[in-house]
Amino acid sequence: MKQLILTVIATFLLGIFSIGASAQTFSNMPEKQRNAALIKIARVFYKNPKFKAYYKEYGDHGIPRVSTMKVDRKAPGYDLYTMNHDVGELQYVVSFWLKSKRHTAAMVLISDKLGQAFSITFADNTIVRIWDDYT
Repeated sequence: MKQLILTVIATFLLGIFSIGASAQTFSNMPEKQRNAALIKIARVFYKNPKFKAYYKEYGDHGIPRVSTMKVDRKAPGYDLYTMNHDVGELQYVVSFWLKSKRHTAAMVLISDKLGQAFSITFADNTIVRIWDDYT
């Protein structure tokens, strides 16, 4: 009985924490904390087993670069770029480098609004979005 009560309380607290954590966007975080979180998300996305061949070929060399990008939702091609998904206007780009460090191995786009990575572009210009059928 005591174990059941502790489980219920822990579940309740986790639920409250996850609601609070999801309400915070990256743009509200201090830059150092935001960049660390963005790089972690991008690395997990890039190292996804579905992209194993790309990661094996291009790798992850050096320190990733984080930059911001504002997207005009009325611009031509926005629907093609987002596949009619509302990813918001502010996005972060995390770039991983090739061994030569002159070109990018992969660029991961992370939506401030969604709080997740939604697209990756590899060195060979292959683009994969989370809603594409890449299985």
